[in-house]
Amino acid sequence: MRTLGMTMFFAAVVVSAYGSPTLAQPASSVPGKTAAKNATLPDPIVIDTSEGRITLPHLAHAKQFHCNTCHSEIEPGKIAWDKDTAHAYCRDCHTRNGKGPITCAECHKK
Repeated sequence: MRTLGMTMFFAAVVVSAYGSPTLAQPASSVPGKTAAKNATLPDPIVIDTSEGRITLPHLAHAKQFHCNTCHSEIEPGKIAWDKDTAHAYCRDCHTRNGKGPITCAECHKK
């Protein structure tokens, strides 16, 4: 029983830190927390990495997906992902949905 409790505790910590790894949902099917409700979204988001600059069309993503697809369910804000987490969310989502950059050079611009 103690092991189950610890497992649930660590799962809650990971979800609160990185957000729930839910499948992307179209914004039209999810009430609230879409770009239409929050017109102050930073767009685009530019991230400088050692492999090159990433430009994220934030508004386009916000119109298509619920905020907690990437952000914490508590309150969206800046995401502090490491390389592996970003690849798991971004590249894998692009692969699943059949659009968006997948290769290093498509996303990272030098």
